[in-house]
Amino acid sequence: MVSIDFQQGGLAKFLKMPLSEAFLDERIDAETLLNPNISQVYEQMVNAATYSQIIEIVEDYLWQKIKYQTVDIHPFDKVNLLILNQPATYSIEYLANQACLSLSQFERRFKQQIGVSPKFFLRINRFHQAFMLKDQNPTLDWLSIALQTGYNDYQHLVKDFKQFSGTTPNSLLKAQAAAPERILRLG
Repeated sequence: MVSIDFQQGGLAKFLKMPLSEAFLDERIDAETLLNPNISQVYEQMVNAATYSQIIEIVEDYLWQKIKYQTVDIHPFDKVNLLILNQPATYSIEYLANQACLSLSQFERRFKQQIGVSPKFFLRINRFHQAFMLKDQNPTLDWLSIALQTGYNDYQHLVKDFKQFSGTTPNSLLKAQAAAPERILRLG
């Protein structure tokens, strides 16, 4: 399986179409979103002799799709970096102001480019930040992590862990430690 990860907002620009919540947690056939000749790329990948060749085929395809696109960075795009770096620091109103948009315009544009509301996206990033902090600092207790990442208390952190991963914080860490990618040092 090959996975292509786009920066937040990148997929909407790549596809030249707004995203919707219909994309969340769904596997969507590439031919549905891309032109039918994606099947030729798939065929090349199937016939590739090595994983490196597969990566090269995918990169060539992506390069052909993006090399003629213009890069236009707006204040909205810079807001995404703020969210990624410090998701618990900023209010939605502050982010809308930084994007030079009204609150309703910001929320609408956010859903179009990211696929979810800004509040939901902030929660996802805060959850990820908490998980990564614990993964990198196993001796830190969960309450300290919760407070450092902007949660009001441990229970709010657990609620997000259960919603986004379907399990508790400690169970997720155990599963992550036993993941083949981690054991084989692929990720």
